[in-house]
Amino acid sequence: MGFDWETVEGIFTKLLEETSELRVALSQPDGSRREEEVGDLLFVAVNLARFLGFDPEVALKHSNLKFKLRFQNMEADAARSGQRLAQLSKDELEVLWDAAKKGNVLRPTRKLNDEVPPPAKIPPLRLLWHNGAGWHLVQTLPRD
Repeated sequence: MGFDWETVEGIFTKLLEETSELRVALSQPDGSRREEEVGDLLFVAVNLARFLGFDPEVALKHSNLKFKLRFQNMEADAARSGQRLAQLSKDELEVLWDAAKKGNVLRPTRKLNDEVPPPAKIPPLRLLWHNGAGWHLVQTLPRD
């Protein structure tokens, strides 16, 4: 369609721009503007994943799983010392988080010699509009 970024640097520039706009929106009382700017930031992040050849939904699911595993490790470490996370200070939680990050490595589910499946087709780009009551599909653009 000709509206994609040519380089990843252009996307990083746009991420900085959207982050700045969100900071401005956070200083204003209008909550809908904040939501709009968070949406814009997420939209650019999705486009970054797409540009790099990743399915954004799969990448997010992997991040959620990683967070869940780390959090479970934190809970287990706290329990081994006879504590619950709710009892710990922010500094103590940070120590547990750092330990969980070092210990949590997501391992590949296949061996390097296994046949590599073809890359997933990038899903169509869906343009949505929010009218205050909900999201509405405006247009679907194919990603051929």
